[in-house]
Amino acid sequence: MYEGTLSDWRIAPRTSPIQAIPYELLAEIMFFALAPRTDGQYMSVSVCVNNVLALCQVCAYWRAVAQNTPRLWTLDSFPILITNGGVGRMATKATEMFLQRSAPLPISIEIVPGLRMCRSYDLPAILDTLIRVAHRWKSFTLASDIPESELAALKRIPAGRLDGLDKLELLFRTREMWGGPELDVFSSAPRLRDVTITVWNTSSINLPMPWGQLTQLTLAYDSPQLCLDILGRCPNLVSVRLRTKQWQEEDVILGAETVSLPHLKTLDITIAIWTMGQHLTPFLHRLKLSALTYLCLSIQLASPESADWYISWFAPALIYFLTRAPNLEFLYSNRLDAEDMPDILQHTPCMTRLSFAESPVYDEFFAALRYSATDPAPLVPGLETLELADVGEDWNESSLLEMIRSRWWSDDELLAMPTPPAVARLKHVLWYSGDFPSWTPEFTKTLAAYEVQGLKLTGF
Repeated sequence: MYEGTLSDWRIAPRTSPIQAIPYELLAEIMFFALAPRTDGQYMSVSVCVNNVLALCQVCAYWRAVAQNTPRLWTLDSFPILITNGGVGRMATKATEMFLQRSAPLPISIEIVPGLRMCRSYDLPAILDTLIRVAHRWKSFTLASDIPESELAALKRIPAGRLDGLDKLELLFRTREMWGGPELDVFSSAPRLRDVTITVWNTSSINLPMPWGQLTQLTLAYDSPQLCLDILGRCPNLVSVRLRTKQWQEEDVILGAETVSLPHLKTLDITIAIWTMGQHLTPFLHRLKLSALTYLCLSIQLASPESADWYISWFAPALIYFLTRAPNLEFLYSNRLDAEDMPDILQHTPCMTRLSFAESPVYDEFFAALRYSATDPAPLVPGLETLELADVGEDWNESSLLEMIRSRWWSDDELLAMPTPPAVARLKHVLWYSGDFPSWTPEFTKTLAAYEVQGLKLTGF
């Protein structure tokens, strides 16, 4: 079998038309054939890895091209999982081979025992191999079930070897699974900007991080107070996602210092509750986010059969919060009383998208959104997208139609207007419901006419 160089192949005789493809072009074709899907379809790691190896078995020319194209060997996360007869196994030698072939490009490390590997006794050799190339780490993911001795091995990473690390994920279900050793090796990573930490069933944990340089942060902690304390140490955050549990009354600090994050644009909070309490209120009272454009507030019920009586009223706190976040463009909230929405929306002059879920709406809700040319200050003048999910059927079709009609006009109608409307034209109205209403023929006919004119309607 031919083992020549790429330059040799440029002048070697070829017996197939595909051999006439220049190696640079063939390398591009190989890359796009193996690159992760961008259409949302899942491609398993093992399929992609085996396809890389399959390219090397077509012929000597293809093997030479593949072996000399480093980015073909960085499409997956390390360690590399090889499948054999449908049974996953960790191949230390395969990981070493992929690391060699991918040099000197940055790589993504993913250590997830039970998912990415089946045998924990592979870990020592794998970690030793990966630590030797720590200078190439671009992202690092470490999940639960890691033995304490193996966690401690990460402390062997020499100082200054994580200069390329920009993303870190540490995922543990309990403090005990954390294993014990304090991992401070990431605190000196100069390019680290994106951090995800999940540690459940613990109220505190000492995990040194370069908090001041982070721009993206995802936290999943039992303690909401710990989440707030960490936010106060991250002045440069742009995006935050919090997953936590309800506040205990004794933990709520009255008159606590405001946490100001002047660069934060995206805030997503999910809080699990099971009793009456403050819930979201302490977050809304303490956070000052002048640049915020995206806000998602979600309350999860610990017991699905529980009644709504214990969901504390947080509309006043949300209104106070919005007075300090004047640039909000998107708002999602569930378990928020629809009767409070008009008062809330008075403080969202820049909003373009409103998503409302899991609380019944009434005719008054649509009436509040209805635009009138005589109204000097219409509600949410920039509204373009309205999303309603599981909001009941305690309203009339005519209320929704009148609201849509007041905020929709065709291009010809717009040109015929003496003055432009004071509100934006709707672009999209979405409806999601487990109990789908029975729309009348007149209602569906009217909506169909709007769709013909260009209004996008989903779920009707």
